Amino acid sequence: MFKQMLSEKQAKWEHYKKEGSERMTELADVFSGVKPLTRVEKNACDPNNKRLRQIKDQILTDSRYNPKILFQLLLDTAQFDFILKESFLVSILIENLQAWFREISKQILSLNYDDSTAAGRKTVQLIQALEEVQEFHQLESNLQVCQFLADTRKFLHQMIRTINIKEEVLITMQIIGDLSFAWQLIDSFTSIMQESIRVNPSMVTKLRATFLKLASALDLPLLRINQANSPDLLSVSQYYSGELVSYVRKVLQIIPESMFTSLLKIIKLQTHDIIEVPTRLDKDKLRDYAQLGPRYEVAKLTHAISIFTEGILMMKTTLVGIIKVDPKQLLEDGIRKELVKRVAFALHRGLIFNPRAKPSELMPKLKELGATMDGFHRSFEYIQDYVNIYGLKIWQEEVSRIINYNVEQECNNFLRTKLNTWYDMKTHQEVTSSRLFSEIQNTLGTFGLNGLDRLLCFMIVKELQNFLSMFQKIILRDRTVQETLKTLMNAVSPLKSIVANSNKIYFSAIAKTQKIWTAYLEAIMKVGQMQILRQQIANELNYSCRFDSKHLAAALENLNKALLADIEAHYQDPSLPYPKEENTLLYEITAYLEAAGIHNPLNKIYITTKRLPYFPVVNFLFLVAQLPKLQYNKNLGMVCRKPADPVDWPPLVLGLLTLLKQFHSRYTEQFLALIGQFIRSTVEQCTRYGRPTGTKWRPHVPDSSSCCPP
Repeated sequence: MFKQMLSEKQAKWEHYKKEGSERMTELADVFSGVKPLTRVEKNACDPNNKRLRQIKDQILTDSRYNPKILFQLLLDTAQFDFILKESFLVSILIENLQAWFREISKQILSLNYDDSTAAGRKTVQLIQALEEVQEFHQLESNLQVCQFLADTRKFLHQMIRTINIKEEVLITMQIIGDLSFAWQLIDSFTSIMQESIRVNPSMVTKLRATFLKLASALDLPLLRINQANSPDLLSVSQYYSGELVSYVRKVLQIIPESMFTSLLKIIKLQTHDIIEVPTRLDKDKLRDYAQLGPRYEVAKLTHAISIFTEGILMMKTTLVGIIKVDPKQLLEDGIRKELVKRVAFALHRGLIFNPRAKPSELMPKLKELGATMDGFHRSFEYIQDYVNIYGLKIWQEEVSRIINYNVEQECNNFLRTKLNTWYDMKTHQEVTSSRLFSEIQNTLGTFGLNGLDRLLCFMIVKELQNFLSMFQKIILRDRTVQETLKTLMNAVSPLKSIVANSNKIYFSAIAKTQKIWTAYLEAIMKVGQMQILRQQIANELNYSCRFDSKHLAAALENLNKALLADIEAHYQDPSLPYPKEENTLLYEITAYLEAAGIHNPLNKIYITTKRLPYFPVVNFLFLVAQLPKLQYNKNLGMVCRKPADPVDWPPLVLGLLTLLKQFHSRYTEQFLALIGQFIRSTVEQCTRYGRPTGTKWRPHVPDSSSCCPP
């Protein structure tokens, strides 16, 4: 700015000189009577003067002698003499002022820019002369003349200031304003700066100059690097500029913090005090819903937030070192940081549970957290227009980032915590229900449910990997078990036949492998329970998507069907197009489909597997070993015979289905063939020989034939 003043110094000086001279010339013209800018008359002795004509006519009319008339005539004559003398003196004074102002104009024009010392002294004398001439009462009473004199003095003062702008002053200011020594010291003033901004947000414009001066701290470390022509100049410049920008963000973070302090009050008012106005309202209840007091408080707090925003936006785009700082982006980044901090704290406080907490504590906590998050969402959406940001976009991005970050952390650490059971077998209290996922949707939104779904997906992967390790350890490395399985396969081959004396053969195989089914059951049940949870989450996400964004849901469904049709057509005719490996379409559409709940968790391949011997027959024996613990109920389906048995039929079936889905389809076909053979052989033995006796194990055949393959 000072350099610009130096470059424009002479031009401005000439401009001020010209303006001052023109003002004096114009005043001279005014007092000559040429310009009608004032009430000063050119000459009061003009024969055309109306007042003089009246006096003359009065004397001629009243020439008859009369003492009273003569006395009046003498008074009129004395008055005429007084006016005549006064007018003559004023005429002389005006002529003198005219000449004086013209002389002042010439003196101003004669000022020499090159001789700054003499010009400065002469300008001071001219200012004093203009102040003295104003003391005449005719000039003080004329506002226009006084204004002209004041303008001329102002231009003369500007000429003095301009002529004194010298390069030496710039050097002195640079030395005084050098803040390279304050790189560490400036941090001690941070609290003072923030308090000043909090009290007066417009203080940001003054701090802008301070931040720019801090950039002089870059000169010292970069001086020698630049002189040595080092390639590290850019990286060092970026480092110090980044540090400086970080400090600017640290100082200005007080604005988002102050905004969110007011926002918390707005949240409290909108959540607890202000009642939402229904779509239909009786006019008698209008006063109750008006709530002028709370709404006035919201308006006042909103105005305070807009003032903070205006303060930071007053700081224009600034180049700090080699990094350009945009105040709007700075405000948005600060709001994002503070939003993440507040929302993460609310989630942390609302979703911390005592290890001994009862299941009944979950729903109240979710409802309380849902009210808090809804208050954040509504208030953030409310103030977005006042702070000139895309509130909904920022809310969705940052909340999803919080959820995804915590999901990643849980995916790394969830194995340290033992999974909860599906239901409480002792108290028979409901651990979860479909209402739970609705509450999570209301509390954490789509991102929360989607993050929970990703966490469950990762847990299923880990559980399946643990299952494979267990299978290798307790089955493939146990010779006794392998011999039993081999004997069974020889006895039941071919699978389309009916096994003779099936009760003895199946009972013998199950008795010899009884020790492995406890761990097997636990792993299968965990996978099945998590698959049911994933199905519930997908259902809730799909319902929410169809309700809130029906066009998005329809577009995703149609795009998914079109892609599947193209892929199926490609496999039937390889000449048809298929997405290449570098094409990210399938990966991106999968993320959208899972977020919208348009997917089936049971069809997902979670892990890659190798060929496992005896895998179908092991799963067959496992299922048959669990049948005596179950019974069929027309209203409830398959239920436990004894309440103490930890067997739940839906998770058991879904767990087995998920496990078989990870392997080649021939394993599933062989598994179903073994089940069909078991049913046919058992029915054949029962119808031919009656119920077998003398054995401890009795396979339970369901009353309904719906479980039999067609």
